This record gives sequence, C-alpha cells and structure tokens, in this order.
Amino acid sequence: MTNDGPSVADLQALSASAARIGECRRVDALVNTLATEARALLAAGHVQVYLHDPKWRDFHGRRGPGGAEVRFAAGQGLAGRAAAQGRPVRAGSAPDEPGYDADIDSAPDASLTAVLAYPIGDPKDRLSAAPTPPEQPPRLRRPGAQAGALGVIEAFSPSLRPFTGTHEKLLGMLAEHASVALVRVRELDSEREFLLELTDALAQALDSRGLAAFDHAQRMRAYCRRLAEAAGLDEAARYALEVAAVLYDVGRIEMRPRGGAGGGDGAEASGAAGPQVLFARALVERVSFPDSLAQVPEAIRRHHEFVDGLGSGAVPRPEDMPRIARMLVVADSFERYLDASREAGGPPDVRGSLARLEEGAGKLFDDELVKLFVDRRCYDIEHRRYPRIEYEIPVEVQVLDEDGAATGGFATLAVDLSEGGIMFTAEAPMPLETLLRFRIDLPSGSMEATGRVARVLPGEDAGVRIGAFFLWRGSAG
Repeated sequence: MTNDGPSVADLQALSASAARIGECRRVDALVNTLATEARALLAAGHVQVYLHDPKWRDFHGRRGPGGAEVRFAAGQGLAGRAAAQGRPVRAGSAPDEPGYDADIDSAPDASLTAVLAYPIGDPKDRLSAAPTPPEQPPRLRRPGAQAGALGVIEAFSPSLRPFTGTHEKLLGMLAEHASVALVRVRELDSEREFLLELTDALAQALDSRGLAAFDHAQRMRAYCRRLAEAAGLDEAARYALEVAAVLYDVGRIEMRPRGGAGGGDGAEASGAAGPQVLFARALVERVSFPDSLAQVPEAIRRHHEFVDGLGSGAVPRPEDMPRIARMLVVADSFERYLDASREAGGPPDVRGSLARLEEGAGKLFDDELVKLFVDRRCYDIEHRRYPRIEYEIPVEVQVLDEDGAATGGFATLAVDLSEGGIMFTAEAPMPLETLLRFRIDLPSGSMEATGRVARVLPGEDAGVRIGAFFLWRGSAG
C-alpha cells in the first residue's frame, strides 16, 4: 500500500474480500466477515461495524465479541458524524477529535487511538454532481431525499501508524461492496423472517388453546437456534431447524384444546405415536417444501423418536435419523420436563429437567447434543417475545385511570426497552394492569407509548423495577 493510492496487491486483496462478503447469507455473518476483511485489508488493530436500525432510527453494534451493545444516533460520536455527513472521518488521535465519544469511538485496546470511520451508503444513493476537492470523497446523496447511511465501518490503529488517504480509498471501495451485500442479505433475512413469522403466528394460535402452552413455539425456536449455533450447523440447516421447531407440533390443530405445551404425550411416556404426531405427519405431507427446507418434513415426522430406536413408531435404525430431528427431540423433551414441573405446582425446575436429559443421553437422546445443550446453556434463553435493548434513558411516566385521565406521574430511568414493552425503576410498587403513559427520550428522538403494568420486581438498590407491556407506541409530536 502506498500513499499514492492502492497498489495492485491491495486491489487484489480487495477483490478477494469482496467475494467473501458476497458469499454471506445472513446479516450477522456479513457483519463479522466485514469486520475481519476490513481489519486485514487495512492492517488495522481493530474494526467494528455499526448498522442502522430502521425500527429505532439509530445505529447499533458491539465494540468486540461478547461486548455490550452500543446504540447511538446519527451525528453522535465520530461514527455518527460519518453516518450523518455521508463522508469518512479520519483522525490520528480519536480522543482529541471534536465530537469524540468513548462509548462509540474507542477500541477494546486503549493503545489503538487512530481512527477511520467510513459510512456504508445505500446503493440507491448516487454521487453528488457538485465537484469536491480531490482530498475529500464526494458525499452520497439520494435524488430528492437526504442521504442516509446503512451503517458505519470504524477502524482503529496505533497513533504511531495512522490511517492514510490510501486506506480511506480502500475502505471506501470495501464499503461499496458491503452496501450491496447488506441490502441483499437483509432482503433474504426479510423473506426468512416472513416465513418464520407466518408459521410462528400459526403456532401461537395453537399455543393459545392452552395457557400452559403460551409461547411454547417461541421457546422451542429459541432453544433450537442456540443449539444449532453451538453445534456449528450451516445457515441452511439452521433455517430448516427453526422452521421445524415452529411447525413440529402443528398436529395439535386437530386436537381438542387442553393444557400442556405439547397437548398430549410426554417425551418418553409411550412407544407409540400419539394422535398429534400422526396429525402433524399428515399435515406436512400436504406441503411442498423447497429444497432449502427439504429436511423439515422428515424432522417433523421423526421428532418423537429416540436414538436407541424406540419411540413413536420408530424403525430401529437411529443412524438414519436427521440431525435436526435429534435436536428437536432434545429441545422438546427439555420443554416437556419443565412443563411437568410446572404442572406439579412449583416453579419450572431447570436443574431437574437438565438432569433428566443427561440421564437419557446415549439412550433416548444424542449424547453429543445433550452435552452441547447443557454445557453451552442453550436452555438459557430470553423468554420475552421481544429482545431487550439495555437502554438506561430518561422516561416520564404518567399514571392514568381507566378513562385515560392522569392521576399522577414521575420522572425515572428505563432499565431496558423492547418493541413490546419497558422496564423502569420506581419508588413504590404499582398494581398489575395499571394504565400508564410514557414519554421516552431515545438518542434518535422521543417516543410516546401507553401500556399496562405486567410485573413488579425488587430493585437492585432501593425501590422496585416495574415492567409494562405496550398497548401503543409511536413518535412524540
């Protein structure tokens, strides 16, 4: 790499990086690959990628693997400035740069203080017709609209080895490839999510037939997603497993409503197929699954079989059993063991349910998958339908009567936030179902919401934490 511009070797490396980015099929894989490729291309000490979140109108990402999520508005920090202006920000010492924000613009290694933040533009944007000085790349502009970045790539290097104009050009070319790839994988993710949400809606309708089954399909999907990641399944197999996890109990549509997550037979209660298993097999046989989901029908048909060849009408050839079916058996059995402890009148017995899985390892269940499920804590899932965003932000709370008239209010802080609700601190408990109105000051702007109190928990120091689910939310006027 020279100061005059990228060398032939640089361009060859860029081409190889672009090809690897183009192979990504999921947003999370693209983000990880983009960070790895940018770091190698620039010989940087660290690279982090922030993506725009259209739901919350801000940017989010993590400064390192396993790190806390960072969220910020356009214009906040050096990365936010690059996003807002549509131009890169380059500095030899990031902490000395106006607008620097340590929560956004610092690497895990404090010695990496040189920074280069480059916006990932929308492919729909075009170059401005206005001429710009050679040392400044042209600003991206969408015809008839304000420029908007899809994300920001932020690279860090030691202050003694700051980034050059050549680095900036290389990262800009990589960002162009990333923008096209990001739009494509988001479209693929949207299609996948559409199918999963559609099948999930069906499963939720089935779950609503019994209170004990509430959110059963959502939990199964989460268990299987975690287990697939722990087992290192490829993207196609992970997707097929998620679909199977949502659909595998579809046979309950033919059953009379009753309590219990599965609506019937326990995981090891019978060696014969229960009615819901037979109904599920009949239903999935009516559907033509695409090649990418070809394993789903077989997994649904065989999810009650055990590795010793016993179970719901199994043929004693367990080696033929699809791996995603074996994963379904582990996740479903754990869920049923939890249900049995609930039905006994106590709280869900996680430890006892895990012990029952381990007792059946190698006999009823694939011992490798049981070990992964337990050791990698695949059972430790987010039980809320909407993922939390750990936002500690100001909130104004108004207490309303059932006619919507305010009866009191106070200012506090949110503990976390999601699309479905909020957790906030209060000095005293509130009755469940209390009607509330919120004004929430997000980095990207204020929002208003109405909701009802769903839970009251002890505070970490004093007072209480109150969780409310939203009835409505929208932008503040």
